[in-house]
Amino acid sequence: MHYLLGVDVGTTHLKAIVFDEKGNEISRSIKNTPSTTFPDGKAEQNPDELWRAVAATIAEAVSGMDGSDSHKIEGLAVASVAEAGVLLDSCGQWLYPIIAWYDLRTIAESNWWRETVGAEDIFAVTGLNADPMYSATKIMWIKHNHPEAYSKATRWLCTSDYINYRLTGEMAMDLSLASRTMLFDQRKQAWSEDFLNHAGLPTTLMPPTVNSGTLVGRITREAARITGLPEGVPVFAGGHDHLCGALAAGIIGTGLVLDSIGTAESLLGVTDTPKLSPEVHKMGFGVGHHVVKDKYYIMGGTLSAGASIEWLARTFILKDFNGLNSAGADANRSSRAATAHGGDASGSETRDAYRIIESLARESTPCARGLFFLPHLRGSGPPRRDPASRGVFIGLRAHHSLPEIIRATIEGLCFELRSGLEALEAAMGSNVREIRAIGGGAKNRFWLETKSTVLGRPVKLPGNPESVALGAALLAGIGAGIYRDEADAVKNTYRELEQVEPNSDLQPIYDSAYSIYKSIYPATSEISHSIEANLKRLESGS
Repeated sequence: MHYLLGVDVGTTHLKAIVFDEKGNEISRSIKNTPSTTFPDGKAEQNPDELWRAVAATIAEAVSGMDGSDSHKIEGLAVASVAEAGVLLDSCGQWLYPIIAWYDLRTIAESNWWRETVGAEDIFAVTGLNADPMYSATKIMWIKHNHPEAYSKATRWLCTSDYINYRLTGEMAMDLSLASRTMLFDQRKQAWSEDFLNHAGLPTTLMPPTVNSGTLVGRITREAARITGLPEGVPVFAGGHDHLCGALAAGIIGTGLVLDSIGTAESLLGVTDTPKLSPEVHKMGFGVGHHVVKDKYYIMGGTLSAGASIEWLARTFILKDFNGLNSAGADANRSSRAATAHGGDASGSETRDAYRIIESLARESTPCARGLFFLPHLRGSGPPRRDPASRGVFIGLRAHHSLPEIIRATIEGLCFELRSGLEALEAAMGSNVREIRAIGGGAKNRFWLETKSTVLGRPVKLPGNPESVALGAALLAGIGAGIYRDEADAVKNTYRELEQVEPNSDLQPIYDSAYSIYKSIYPATSEISHSIEANLKRLESGS
């Protein structure tokens, strides 16, 4: 029996899961991701705290295995959020906290890139739109605001790269994460010296790049002591969490689209070459390297999908809400596969919040009695990327109550996804024949049913709910030689759970509502930008 460990470092939760070579779960551990959110919306992670939490999560998963089975783990890989990362000095010590991917403090830096290079030229090289989320803007923000820390910097690592470094002492970055820095040339598949020079960043700041599934190093004695893993276990390059999830869901070729539903919701399609045309750029999609060798992706979606559901739960249902991905999970405990889905889990209050949300949503009629929600709590994504756009409820009347607010929120997320899917099909130049949904949001049945109806096509659910961790484990399996390649890994592990069908009676109703929804952003965009400008004036005291 072959065992593989997949680690998922997410926005709200950390997961370490041991799988066998057939993709069956053997042992797991889930913990909250340590982070600090400030009143102004900024969010950070202490790298040491993150490492300790990841190590503890791994240790619990390992301790959940039978006896000496931990010595049969043949490799591990780490998937993580993209864009966020950490600057290290020459001794490997971190110099500034990890700035969260959704933190908007770097808007000025992204504007500088847009003004001095040009949005189309940035996309033509990197496959990205100038946006505050990308690593380049975070590095420059630290350079501008904390020059004493930046002056000591010798290396930038994205989140999973940093965890790999703490596990092995080796530094490298996989191509899927390099693709989210806004410093990587997609055509040359190398760091862009022109962009690094333009930003005044040394070319040595960026680490060597490798394909996902490449050996990075082996577990050190110190890492073995903390994690419970045997010293010498090989650590392979993982990648961007959405892309690892795509691998596990079998999204490795054209015609299939992944709907990854977490704090953000991403639509991801696969291409054979990077689609770097001006037309794709105008739609606001990101283009980059898949964790699948020699494959590329087009990706974009809603920045605050699960975050909108979390906002509902936190504001109206449960003050101590733990986050989207804790629904149905045994948080802060490890368990054997035989009992992982049974018993009284510690996340029961969070699951109750989801049941309440779903129940209340069903109390409302379709289209929430004329209430609409624009889910731009963290700005908007394709087909009109706008970091300054704000969330909007429109159509509010005195007769509206919590069921309508909840239903309008979920319907707004589905309308936003339809807008993104239409743009994705245009960018790929082909129709999507199949959608596969993964992530914490895929556990919300009402959301899935509404989504299928709004999109007008079935939504399939892969059999393993922990696709991101499984995708990371599959990359370790490819690197360890257990699987010949990505196709072989998918063939041996992919199973379909079910298919959610559209409600044909509601489709005409939602089609009509969607035509109204499409007019909300154009009507409110200028107001959102005025609010943003006014807040800046207030913050500056002018």
